[in-house]
Amino acid sequence: MMQDLLQTLRHWPLDKQLTLLFPIIVLAIALLSGSILAIEPMENKAALFAGLLFLLLILVIPPLLQRHIVSSNTAWFLREFWPVPAILLGYLTMRVFRLELAVDFFQIPLG
Repeated sequence: MMQDLLQTLRHWPLDKQLTLLFPIIVLAIALLSGSILAIEPMENKAALFAGLLFLLLILVIPPLLQRHIVSSNTAWFLREFWPVPAILLGYLTMRVFRLELAVDFFQIPLG
C-alpha cells in the first residue's frame, strides 16, 4: 500500500507534491528549532480541528473516488482543488507548532 502511494505521488505535478510536503517541512523545522516544545493546544483549537478534519478527508475521499460513489464533477473537483485546504493546513500547522519562535532560532532578521 505504501509503495502504491509513493508511486502515485511521483506522478503528481510539482505543485501538488510541494503542497503535500509543506506541512512535513514545517514539522521538521519545528523539531529542529525546538519550537515544537512550545505547543499550546488549547490556544490553537481551530488549527487542530482543521488539521484533524483535513486528515479525515484524506482518509475518506480516496475510497469514495475509487468506488465511484461521487459524481464525475465532484470527483474532478476533489482531485483538482484539494491543495486549497492543504495550503490552509500548512499555515495552521505553522500556528500550532509556533513556528514564529523559529525566527529567533535561525536568527532571521526582520524588516
